[in-house]
Amino acid sequence: MLTDSNGATRSRREQLFQCHDRLATSLLRYLREASPWVDDRHAQVIQELRSQANDQDESLALVADLLFERNWVPASPAWPEEYPSLQYLSLRFLWDRLLEDQQEIVTLLDDVLAQGSDDAESPTIANVRTRETERLEALRQINLTF
Repeated sequence: MLTDSNGATRSRREQLFQCHDRLATSLLRYLREASPWVDDRHAQVIQELRSQANDQDESLALVADLLFERNWVPASPAWPEEYPSLQYLSLRFLWDRLLEDQQEIVTLLDDVLAQGSDDAESPTIANVRTRETERLEALRQINLTF
């Protein structure tokens, strides 16, 4: 298997970049900027989503720091092409997609942990995985009854 100058396998490096890119382009982070519509009774949900997105920024920073420590510079990935069409839609309409997106992040982190359980990156990835799992559970607890 090919290694870089730090001795890390290329596939491990790619996995860490994938974690970074997936967090950077999460639907939660996008919705913080996209202003999904909610009625007045659910306005506090938008504040909770913004808070969760701000916290997810901290998870992203942990992964970015891990990359920088290895002299691997992550690029700023572009939002997925379909995201701009999601602006100003009802949060209720987007809710299941948001939960699925967060679940995909947790699944990716699980896979990365399973493939490198003994390496130096694992404690940080495990921390991020815990944070993102807690975020998924917090999102699931939000009541969006209309």
